[in-house]
Amino acid sequence: MRPGISFAKDWQLIKLARSIRRHTVSGPILKRLLDRASEDLGRDIRTLAYELGTEDGSALRGHAHDRMEPATLMEGILLMWGVSSDLEETEEATRLVVDTANTAALAAAFADERIAIPYLTGYVAAIAPDAIFTESAGILVINFPAAE
Repeated sequence: MRPGISFAKDWQLIKLARSIRRHTVSGPILKRLLDRASEDLGRDIRTLAYELGTEDGSALRGHAHDRMEPATLMEGILLMWGVSSDLEETEEATRLVVDTANTAALAAAFADERIAIPYLTGYVAAIAPDAIFTESAGILVINFPAAE
């Protein structure tokens, strides 16, 4: 044992490390920045979220199998993030209905829920450029037109 180090001290540090949650400051900084932001700055932040979503969606598309359906990819991503959604298929399109009113799920996936929709729309735009979005009353509907 090294001089000045004891088992009791090591044990306390291990217990402390297990009981303290992971500490990140980016989430609280982003929340405060959005709270204080002018309309222009808020729009810039949402644009950045959209761009990041586009980059991440492109990266996913690059790793996914070519025949993987965009709606299935997006449903899987949302499932991994803990964001609830329902997939509805018709002959004309596949609809993915995302519950954006569940802010607890969005907060777990995003540093601030105000950037969730821009990020998600950027993500989907990268994997399905022809997708059509409709947002209202805590619901985001993503229509993926049927492949021709």
